Amino acid sequence: VSPALFSLISIGKQHSLAQPSHLNIAIGPLVKLWRIGFKQAKLPTPTEIFATLPLLNSEQIILDSQQQTVFLARKGMEIDLGALAKGYIADYLMAKLKKQCHSAMINLGGNFLAFGPNPKRENGKWYVGIQHPQKPRHQHLGILAIENQSVVTSGIYERFLMVDGKRYHHLLDSQTGFPFETRMASLTIVANQSLTCEIWTSRLFGLPISEALAVIEQHPELEGIIVDQENQVYLSSGLKSFYYPNR
Repeated sequence: VSPALFSLISIGKQHSLAQPSHLNIAIGPLVKLWRIGFKQAKLPTPTEIFATLPLLNSEQIILDSQQQTVFLARKGMEIDLGALAKGYIADYLMAKLKKQCHSAMINLGGNFLAFGPNPKRENGKWYVGIQHPQKPRHQHLGILAIENQSVVTSGIYERFLMVDGKRYHHLLDSQTGFPFETRMASLTIVANQSLTCEIWTSRLFGLPISEALAVIEQHPELEGIIVDQENQVYLSSGLKSFYYPNR
């Protein structure tokens, strides 16, 4: 594979095997089975899910850094870089823009990355809304002020499947084969690089809220916002001066 793809797969495997982590780049067969967010979405049978679980072991992604090769040890395994790709692309685009621009803001499908001062604001800050999980898009619980940072949110409120009145969101647990059972409605990570944000939203989403916040506090390169399913907002310590709740 290309050096860039090998690097991204290697980073993805590393963070899939780290603890704690709900990121799993070997989750491809399970994502394909559910197809949540696509017209073919369906509720799989327990038999289908059980048959898929052995294919989700990221330890069985065999990497050879000398040959730049990737080998999947079991037939039927598939790598899914959907949790990382937008972040990688946003960082790549911003690296290009930095060579030509004094300031820039990228919004790649809700993946935000800012560089330099905002020319439309006297204070130079860029402002990113934190979506209200139970209201239409662009209705916010609050606003986050950033500069030279990325903001990425994972949430259960946009992509889901309804079956017999039950909602199945698209964030799947590779241990059970079903969507995570969680109090979180959304998790937002703020960091200098968009890929870093993508990694940590995937690693931490679905953990107990107190544990996710503790992990964020242990990593000085990260800040975070968690919204629970009662719309309670939890902030990491470094964001308390930069988050403005809507009243």
